[in-house]
Amino acid sequence: MPKILIVDDEARILLLLQSLLKANGYDAVTAKDGNSALDAVKNGTFDLVISDLRMSPMDGLTLFKEIKSLQPELPVILLTAYASVETAIEALKNGAFDYLSKPFKVDRARDRPVQHLKF
Repeated sequence: MPKILIVDDEARILLLLQSLLKANGYDAVTAKDGNSALDAVKNGTFDLVISDLRMSPMDGLTLFKEIKSLQPELPVILLTAYASVETAIEALKNGAFDYLSKPFKVDRARDRPVQHLKF
């Protein structure tokens, strides 16, 4: 079963994504901030990370870069309610697997993690 780490400082987003992914056969683990997520990546094995961009104390782009330095092949999808062309371009240029805007359609979020990945 593919293991996905979901990172967001909004508890309702964590619960929604975790429930959605578990209902579709994924092992979904949550982290409430970038520091917790980085610890989880260092101590566990994941097939995918889905992370919010705007969090504190570590924002999603910093988390993304830290993950890539530890595990360059680990795909990361970035979520944001504050989408901009600049952040999308920066994320994708740095190797983000995908970039989604909040609010998102549930079917798009459900299909997105596995659209191009082979589990």
